[in-house]
Amino acid sequence: MKKLMLPALLTVGLVAGETNKCFAAEVEEASGQESAASEDNNGFSGFFVGGGAGIDFYSVGVKNEYVSIDFSPKPFGAVLVAGFGQTLENQVYVGGELDIGIKSPSKDEKTVKPKIKNVSVELKTSSKARVFSIGGSLKVGYSFDNAPLLAYGLVGFENYGGTLDVSGPKSAEVSGSGSESFTSFRLGAGCNYKFDDNWSARGDVLYAFKKEKSLNISKVSTKVEAGKFEIRAMALYNFSL
Repeated sequence: MKKLMLPALLTVGLVAGETNKCFAAEVEEASGQESAASEDNNGFSGFFVGGGAGIDFYSVGVKNEYVSIDFSPKPFGAVLVAGFGQTLENQVYVGGELDIGIKSPSKDEKTVKPKIKNVSVELKTSSKARVFSIGGSLKVGYSFDNAPLLAYGLVGFENYGGTLDVSGPKSAEVSGSGSESFTSFRLGAGCNYKFDDNWSARGDVLYAFKKEKSLNISKVSTKVEAGKFEIRAMALYNFSL
């Protein structure tokens, strides 16, 4: 009887051992899948490129000993972006990107009377935004579990500029033109909604802080202060990891 029971016990032990191994492998595989899902539940990790449209709301202040003027050009045009991002544990997203703006050379024109003794004239003045701008941003955000949505904040820099034109009688002594570029710190926020494994849409708002520089308009030292607020919408193609 003992001789018959021993092989049976060995067989049961081997079957139980194999069952435990299979169960452990299944648990490990499920754990790995769950971990991968937690790292990037919505597939926002990887390289991305995109394009769309944006509008800038410039705030330009011009001041010298003769005039003080505020301009608000509003260039509209294309925005191109490329970057890389990674979703970490707890759905936290970090990344970086570069963007290029190609906007219409929007112009804001005003007529002013300069403060010049014994001279009563009107000056035609205009501020025109530069066509190209370039910027770079770091992104930190959160990828939601229950929706293919990424919300994020942006911090970075942007280089933009424009031209100032002043025209009037020679007696006004302030006619002339000048151009300048500004590199400013910027902050922003946005959200990205993913339609499938590759395509998504996003919207951003950005604010570039005002910077001040000096121009010489017909030998008159002129202070120019410029900043801008931007709204943009884009379609992205994501190369998911």
